[in-house]
Amino acid sequence: MIRLELRVPQGWDVVDGGVRTGEDTDRSDLTVTSEGYGMNDLAVTLVRGYTSRSRTLDAELGDVTVTAWGPSDAQSELVSVLEETTASLEVLSEAFDDYPWREFDVVAAPLGSGVGGMEWPGATWIESGLFAGGLPGMAGLEELFGDVDIGALLGDDLYGDLGSLGRGELGSMLETLRLWTIAHEVGHQWWHVVVGNDSLLDPVVDEPLAQYSACIVLRERLGAQADDLCTAHIETGYEQMRAMGDQDGPAARATHEFVSSGQYAGVVYGKAAAFYPALEERYGRDVVVDALGAVTEEHAFTMMTSADLRTAIGEQLDEPVGFDAMWLRWMEQTRGDADLGVDGAGTGGLEGMEGLDELLDGSGQDTEELDRLLGQLLDQLEQQN
Repeated sequence: MIRLELRVPQGWDVVDGGVRTGEDTDRSDLTVTSEGYGMNDLAVTLVRGYTSRSRTLDAELGDVTVTAWGPSDAQSELVSVLEETTASLEVLSEAFDDYPWREFDVVAAPLGSGVGGMEWPGATWIESGLFAGGLPGMAGLEELFGDVDIGALLGDDLYGDLGSLGRGELGSMLETLRLWTIAHEVGHQWWHVVVGNDSLLDPVVDEPLAQYSACIVLRERLGAQADDLCTAHIETGYEQMRAMGDQDGPAARATHEFVSSGQYAGVVYGKAAAFYPALEERYGRDVVVDALGAVTEEHAFTMMTSADLRTAIGEQLDEPVGFDAMWLRWMEQTRGDADLGVDGAGTGGLEGMEGLDELLDGSGQDTEELDRLLGQLLDQLEQQN
């Protein structure tokens, strides 16, 4: 049980992951009281100049109130974020188990380049640029080119370095990046919050399942195109890791055991997340989702290690030996190139970047700045959180 009592000056709003149980206003201060039960963290955000919109979910989910908080001049984005968040909560409550609290807040927050969001019990932060419909920390790229098709400007060399990702798929990934990120962060309400884990020692418990949760949401939202988008969002991170020269490695290990942030992103968010669609191919989509729902219900409000999760899913699938062989291959061995169909040679860099000066000669564009910003863009595609 967590109880928060916080006093702030008038003009500020307090957004937290708990349930608001009291507010008291005097001439100069606002005092709020919030409470949370079964939470392993309670995040608090102080905002000023923000506005909010709320919606109450279906009574079957316990009248959950969802509130989106964003800058006052971002009304249309606020509506879209609220809709995408409520849809994610509804879809994943149906897939796994009911969301357990009465409130959920999603807040625009300045997280910076390469970070799309951050999960908390009962709340999530979405990077301000992404919240507004852009790219996290990438306002400079948008200002530099406006409506210019960057892919057309750079030609096919850049797309060659994006592995199997084609021009159209890259555009679709960018168009669905906010929905994907929101669904991923909402997925953490089940994987890391309801089913707890140490995200530094055992990131393979929650991050791959948050990625897979985003796939479940996209399927409900986008229909036939969702499977290709799910594959692109997951596998691109691994492909880019290999293209940049980082090696495959075991996924089931502590964060500090990875040699770089690129390897961590590619292996945990990419290869390890692709394990769950691979399970679907073997056991069937509904069987896998039902098994994960049973794990959620059985292990709610406990802490799980990767070994615990491995045992629990194998038992639910009623084939511990066959499942165990798949887990070993995807989570503890280095078969990613073969399993994801990636050329393991790696380029150690982006060939399409080498000709930037020539490609943009006479265009008036700052090629050094473009190089930096495009590097950030590719990092973002690798490290969606």
